[in-house]
Amino acid sequence: MTEDFPCSLVAVHGLNENLEDAWTDPRTGTLWLRDLLPKNLDVARVLTFGYKANVSLFYGNGSADRIQQHAHTLVAELQAHRSLEECSKRPIVFICHDLGGILVKKALAYSSTRTSNNVDHLYSIFAATYAILFFGTPHQGTEKLVWKKVSHGDNVAEDSTRPADSQLVSAIEPDSETLQAITEQFSSLMKRFHIFFFWEEQLTGYGQRAAYVVDEASAAPIVDNTERAGIHATHAAMVQFSDQRSTSFRTVIEALCRYCRDAPPFISRRWEQAQESLARGRESEAFELAAEAFDIHNNSRPVQFAHNISERPKNKHFRIPQVVSSVFTGREDVSQTVEDCFWKLEGEASIRQQQRHIIHGVGGSGKTQFCCKFAQDHRERYCTFPVDAGSATAGNANQHLFLSSVPD
Repeated sequence: MTEDFPCSLVAVHGLNENLEDAWTDPRTGTLWLRDLLPKNLDVARVLTFGYKANVSLFYGNGSADRIQQHAHTLVAELQAHRSLEECSKRPIVFICHDLGGILVKKALAYSSTRTSNNVDHLYSIFAATYAILFFGTPHQGTEKLVWKKVSHGDNVAEDSTRPADSQLVSAIEPDSETLQAITEQFSSLMKRFHIFFFWEEQLTGYGQRAAYVVDEASAAPIVDNTERAGIHATHAAMVQFSDQRSTSFRTVIEALCRYCRDAPPFISRRWEQAQESLARGRESEAFELAAEAFDIHNNSRPVQFAHNISERPKNKHFRIPQVVSSVFTGREDVSQTVEDCFWKLEGEASIRQQQRHIIHGVGGSGKTQFCCKFAQDHRERYCTFPVDAGSATAGNANQHLFLSSVPD
C-alpha cells in the first residue's frame, strides 16, 4: 500500500449515463470527483468504471446475464489496475449511482467466491472493500414505465411494446427475479461493509408529469448498522455536485473522509485474516486431493497430518443435471434446514424408512442450482438410510441422496 493514496474511491454510474457525465453538473461543467473532491479529501485516489448502460439493454430475459457480465468485468478490470499499480491491498470505497449499485453488489458477491488457487487474485476486491455509498440504487426495484418515460419522453404509451423492452421481466422492476437473486447473494455480505444509502428528494419531470425515479423505500431500505440520508436533488442530479457549501455535499464528503480515515487499519487486519483463511483452504484442498496437506508458507513442502481414515466407503456415484454456477452463494439457512431433514435421524439404527423432500419455488428462483450445490457439498456424506426425491444424486452403491426441484 502506498502512503500517497491510502484509499481508492471507485465510482460506478447508472442507466443511461457514462463515466464522466453522470458525475458532472451540466449547468457548470463541474465534475465533482475531479474538481471538488481533492479540495476536501486528500487521502483518496478516484477511479471511474464505465459500461454500456442503455436503459433498453436491461429489460428482458437477458438482463441478468448483462448485469453478471458487467459485474465480472468490473472485478477483473479493477483487480488488474490495482495489481499493476502495486496497490492490491489498498482499501476501496465504492460510490454507486442507480444501477451501478446493483452491479457493485453483484461484483462483490462474485469476488467473495473467488477463493480457488487459480482465481484468488479476484478475491482481493471483496477483501479490500471497506464502504459503499448507494445513490438512488433501486434495491427493491422501480417501475419500468417511469424509466421508459424519463428515457424516451412522455409520448411512450402505457402499453408500449418496443422490441427492446417488450419482455415481462426487467432487471430493476419491483420483485424481479434478477433483483431478488442479487439481493439475496449480497445480504449475507452486508455486515462486512460500512453502507450509506441516499435517496432523491426532488421529483424528476417528464413531459407534463413528475415522479421519483427510485423512491425512498427502494433506495434506502431500513437495515441495521447502515446510514441513510436524502439528497435535495432529482435522481440524475443527486450525484452532480457543484456547490461545496450545500448540505447534501457536506454530508457525502463527511462520510467519505470518515471512511478513508478509518479504512486502512481495518482492511489491514482483514487482509491478515483473509490470508490465513485462504491458506487453510489451500491445505484443505491439497489434503482432499492428495491425502496430505501442503504448507504454503514453506515452499509448498508436504506436511503429513495425523488423521483417521474413515472406514465408511467413498461414494462411487455422483451425477447432477448441471454444473453448479461459479457465482453461487448464500442460502445457508435453507441448506441447513435441508441438511437437518436428511441427517437429523442419523445414528438411530431403527430408522430405515425412505425420506422424500421437495424443494419448490417460482420459476427461475434457483431451485435446480440449489439442489446441485447441496448434492455437491454433501457428495461424500454417508447416509444411514436411503433418501429419495429426484434429480441431483450422490451416493455409494447402496446409499443415495436424491434431490428434486419443482415449480410452485
